[in-house]
Amino acid sequence: MPLSDLAHLSPPREDEFDPLAEAVDDGIRELFPSNPDYGASIYIDADRAWGEGQLDQLRAAYAMRFPGRRFDVQELSPRTLRYRRLSLFPEMERLFLMQGHVCDLEGRRTDDRGQFQVLFDRQQRDALDLSVFVFWEMLRVAGADLGLWEAAAEPATPDHAEIVEAEIGLQLGALLGSLNGRRGDRQIPIALVEHAGLLLGCMGVSGEQRIHLAETVAPRSAYEAAQRVETCRALFGRTPEAIAAQIAREVRDAAIVFDHRRDWPRDHAERLARGEAIPPVSPSLVATWFSQMLIALRKAAWEAGACGASPVAGHALRRELAVHPQPVGAPVIPKPYRTATVPVFYERAAETLAQRLSEAHGGWVTRDQITGDFTPELWLGAALHGSTLDHDLPLDDPEPDRDLAAWIGRLKRTGHAYLDYDRAQWLLDLLDEPTPIQERFFFSQFSETVWLSLIEAAGEMSADGDLLEITYTWCTDPAEPWAARRSAKLLALRGPLLSFPVCEAADWARKAAVIREQLGFLAPEARSQRRRA
Repeated sequence: MPLSDLAHLSPPREDEFDPLAEAVDDGIRELFPSNPDYGASIYIDADRAWGEGQLDQLRAAYAMRFPGRRFDVQELSPRTLRYRRLSLFPEMERLFLMQGHVCDLEGRRTDDRGQFQVLFDRQQRDALDLSVFVFWEMLRVAGADLGLWEAAAEPATPDHAEIVEAEIGLQLGALLGSLNGRRGDRQIPIALVEHAGLLLGCMGVSGEQRIHLAETVAPRSAYEAAQRVETCRALFGRTPEAIAAQIAREVRDAAIVFDHRRDWPRDHAERLARGEAIPPVSPSLVATWFSQMLIALRKAAWEAGACGASPVAGHALRRELAVHPQPVGAPVIPKPYRTATVPVFYERAAETLAQRLSEAHGGWVTRDQITGDFTPELWLGAALHGSTLDHDLPLDDPEPDRDLAAWIGRLKRTGHAYLDYDRAQWLLDLLDEPTPIQERFFFSQFSETVWLSLIEAAGEMSADGDLLEITYTWCTDPAEPWAARRSAKLLALRGPLLSFPVCEAADWARKAAVIREQLGFLAPEARSQRRRA
């Protein structure tokens, strides 16, 4: 459900969520920006050259605007704004990017939403759009293996290609929450439900199913947006054509690229000794796995948007208004019914989604069926595939795990990263006592030999030593995808772009069988309605 849908909410009572009525806990007041004792910050663009004279002029200009204040000057690279918000107020970031500097006492307004998208939100959407692009290209190869259409004779006819593209659009629509192709089309809401260990689209929701909050995406619009060169280079450093070619290569040759016996020989032997079945990795397994990465990014995009939504920023101003008659840098204070804490925002969104689904499908969906639950595996999957989760989000999983997942994802996508001492220690901790979640998620990111190279390099790093440069080249020979070569200051790795968890292939084989049985990514209730239509 897009955040814009919340504009149609019925306003609650004006005193229901008014922060002006809140008591101050234990008599301790928060130090708001309007307080003269608040230590204000001036952020300057670290990518620009600043002389000491320019900084003196900047301090003097802000001292004239805000008399009696003390300012701390901090360097900030615009690139970091894709990974963490500068502020809840988009206007503050807009001023920073336009001027090359900003003070956190200015641009504090909530009446300019929609005019400027902060880079943090853009990163979430770019990651989601690019994953739509990846999955679209993936289904072109894996669709026949999933039973979505008959395999075509070579070369495929134009009619068959048209059928394939239409079916891919429908399958993506089921996963993305909308059967319509482009933004602006009339949206038919599709619930995101739990089914057979997967999160899938559903149009015939029962009264017992849990329905998840997630960003709604128009498939064709996302696919086209992802092919913008600047979007691809921001997350991959490659062209759309290079990404599509690599995806097709790895999915087509999945059984060779993702070979558990070759990549994890000791684990393979131990499982065989226990009598475990180890299925070969087929295109259908890879596509089923990535469908859940797509869902993870949908949920992460919604979560990030909720925590930075206009009502949440308005709530911060209303709390400040309870102490200061006119909050600094805020020319307009929103009415109470237009503000919300993050939990209240969730509650309103859940009620709205339940109402929309009930109206759209003629059934009865209750608020209690709506959930924002996010498993640690999904959080890690979102970070791995480009979602940059703000440190202030209310997450339960440890911060180092998310950071390490994001670091591995950037290395695989862009082909370059640096290993510092802190991350080296996290890698060693992983090896020492991994939790079940860490073992399932992280160990399949590389082969056993590549992990050993990383661990060896991590063990030799010191707190005051140099960073270790790491490069990662996408494999082109499916028979020999993995390689590691080390010199004094460089570790050169080779491997697949995709991070299919080869050690969990048996689980994904069971889930792929579910998708094959129900002919796609709509849960059974929706499948029966679609066939009757």
